[in-house]
Amino acid sequence: MKTISVPTSPLAAERLDLGQEQETDTLDMLLSEQEFNVLFSSGFIEQVNKLANVNIDDYEDEVISDPRGLKVCENLSVEFFNRTQLEVFSKIIAQAEFAQKAGTSLHFFF
Repeated sequence: MKTISVPTSPLAAERLDLGQEQETDTLDMLLSEQEFNVLFSSGFIEQVNKLANVNIDDYEDEVISDPRGLKVCENLSVEFFNRTQLEVFSKIIAQAEFAQKAGTSLHFFF
């Protein structure tokens, strides 16, 4: 299943990076096939890759950990939500906001 995860704390992020995460270490957003396809077909992923200097792709895992990249992802999510009113973008807004407040990261497990 395609998932966007946010570690709940810096310690949880460390465990996730080591593959030793516990069940409560991440807030997971499970993407339906339709939601996953929308992220790519809308151009959202392409814009995140370009502006946050990452390489999110199908069959690839990627992490946005720097504060600037997290803010870029949040701002793009707001822009795409305002344009489309699709719930998937409001969910990503919440994930990006939580990551910024927790001082952690967004993990794209595709």
